[in-house]
Amino acid sequence: MVLRITTLALIAWGTALGCGVAAAAATPLQDAIRAFDTGDAVALVAALHDPQLSVSLDAETGRSIYAGLGEALLRASRPAEAATAYAKALEGVDDGDTDAVEVRRAYAHLIFDTNRREALRQLSIALGALEAAGVSEEDRAELGRDLRVRAILSGFPADWRHAGWIAPLNGSAAGAAAPRGGVASAAPVESAFTLVDVFYATTRKATGSKLPTAFYGGQPGQISYGKAVVSVPRDRSPGELPTPQAWAFEFRPDPARHFVLNRVERYGTRQQFLDNVTGRMSKSRLREVLVFIHGFNMSFENGAERTAQLAVDLGLDGAPILYSWPSKSSLMGYMSDAATAEDSTRIAELAQFLADVAARTGATRVNVVAHSMGNRYLIRALNTLAAGGAKQVFGEVVFAAPDVGVDEFKAVWPTIRQVARRTTVYASGRDKALALSSRINNMPRAGDAHVPLLLSGLQTIDTTAASGGLLGHDDFSGTALDDFRAVIWLSLAPEQRCVLSNDASKSLWRFAAGCPESDFRQATTLIRTTGSVATAQAKVQRALVRAAGAEAERLRRVLDLLKGIDPGRKSRGR
Repeated sequence: MVLRITTLALIAWGTALGCGVAAAAATPLQDAIRAFDTGDAVALVAALHDPQLSVSLDAETGRSIYAGLGEALLRASRPAEAATAYAKALEGVDDGDTDAVEVRRAYAHLIFDTNRREALRQLSIALGALEAAGVSEEDRAELGRDLRVRAILSGFPADWRHAGWIAPLNGSAAGAAAPRGGVASAAPVESAFTLVDVFYATTRKATGSKLPTAFYGGQPGQISYGKAVVSVPRDRSPGELPTPQAWAFEFRPDPARHFVLNRVERYGTRQQFLDNVTGRMSKSRLREVLVFIHGFNMSFENGAERTAQLAVDLGLDGAPILYSWPSKSSLMGYMSDAATAEDSTRIAELAQFLADVAARTGATRVNVVAHSMGNRYLIRALNTLAAGGAKQVFGEVVFAAPDVGVDEFKAVWPTIRQVARRTTVYASGRDKALALSSRINNMPRAGDAHVPLLLSGLQTIDTTAASGGLLGHDDFSGTALDDFRAVIWLSLAPEQRCVLSNDASKSLWRFAAGCPESDFRQATTLIRTTGSVATAQAKVQRALVRAAGAEAERLRRVLDLLKGIDPGRKSRGR
């Protein structure tokens, strides 16, 4: 049985104090215990580096003390020091010691980004210890999955541990190099996650860090291009974007449960970027591109993860592209973030970038989605393109929760409406972020449904009735995902989306229970997967022959929905 780190530490501390540790050595130990109890980060770090503590304890007690310090430092958000503590706890520990399994796993998670070879070695040793001790396959399954997932992320084949790769891993860090090849191709079908290539352009300055999560910071720089690889857990509901939560003691991302930015590959030129996107188009059937422009308080990492979520939840057949501008990724950086969107040079760069993606990648359909403050960049870039004579360059343009002043949006609308075949605004009356922005800017925001945009040719969707989450700011990718899919997949006019209802205005639509959302989801998904309304109808009719009772009734409702859908029909508001 493997003891929890905290239990080990408490047992050791009680034993040490109860046996009467010498007075000269008791103070460092008591300081360590006090630091653990209070969670004081400064005191924990001091205890970690106190040479008197390490010499005052026997080996077994010392290992437990440092393991406990590692856990406490994690809770204090000091991962680097936690890794040091766990390394101290593992000094001299026998490979077969099952009591060290939890410590090895925690240490491996902390160093995975910087030393994957050593992380895999530690996990392999831990799993080997459980196997040698006769621990059941069921009880060691979680650790085995963790090791397999991280091996795949490191470029190893799924069966690496049973195919000879264990030898170099158990050797020195300078052992044989990891096998080369595409990580995506190595992942087994039953893998707990999906690897998504997110192409990107960014005006963030590179930090010089090799860590994917710190590759780009919040400082502005010259536009650069590349590809980010994000792992998306399979076991989640559409619209969910789970990340580690400190309150649940999830201090390290688990690819089986969380979105993880695993790798950033920077391209040398824009042409290399365009060539790689073109290559992706040649391997897809629908040749789709989705460009996502993130909003305020968003890091490069967060933007890549959101783009990957959209790519997976939309079943994108083509290339997801992130345009990442230099947000400070801080709630206190609102004014600084807003100022960057005023830079005319950056706006011109985005306009040219969007034009190149549409014209030089071989994409059949380019859809553009901007969220929150990212809409300031988008409407200004579209205005630049329209001023140059561009018309219907894009398929769908979606302004999601736009943090744009109503007056500015109305002023540019007559010009930018010509750049896309259809344009949609998602707005909510429960959007707390935009309510605050309205007060800061002393101007209603285009994404605030309290003052809905009613403009000819613009489809405004009020998601208030469906708003979810703490802020109600991400409806398009969450609670309103089924409607968003119908827009991106099929360009369905609002009157064909039965989850919406229309009031006196022809351009304002609200979420309502016009039909069961699950029925609408199945109808649109069938059209998407079968390729046409007629084929989807035929599939449902075949299923009806074998169905009975409630299932037959549900299929009849779906069939009725399909009969009323015509992806080629234009909206009344156009």
